Amino acid sequence: MRKVKLDDFACSCGDEKRLECAEIKQWAMDFLSHPNYRVTDADFVDQAIVYLNDSYQAQIVGIPSDQWFAIITQSEGDPLTNIRTYIQCDHVEDGIAFTLKAFYDHFGKNRILPEDDEDDEIPQKPDGK
Repeated sequence: MRKVKLDDFACSCGDEKRLECAEIKQWAMDFLSHPNYRVTDADFVDQAIVYLNDSYQAQIVGIPSDQWFAIITQSEGDPLTNIRTYIQCDHVEDGIAFTLKAFYDHFGKNRILPEDDEDDEIPQKPDGK
């Protein structure tokens, strides 16, 4: 399976492209599933959006449409690792699957952000010990 670029097209025109879209969507559904829960077509979009937010601190910020659609996603947090994806697609679900794959191909399973030093402090007793 090919890597998905941050600016890509989930085109389903023709048998070969339709198969590629199906393969990447199946990868995304398998990726989001775990032993006790299998992601289905019915909840794929919900699960993908939650995973993008929880694991990559990314939100879908737009889904414009004309001749086809585009899924525009922006990560937040550390400005050094923020990315923006622009995935054109014939079908929104394919675009979301490609978006998830683009984030995975760029960051791995999740995005590691620098730790906040304030959260690492060990609370002290009033006597300083």
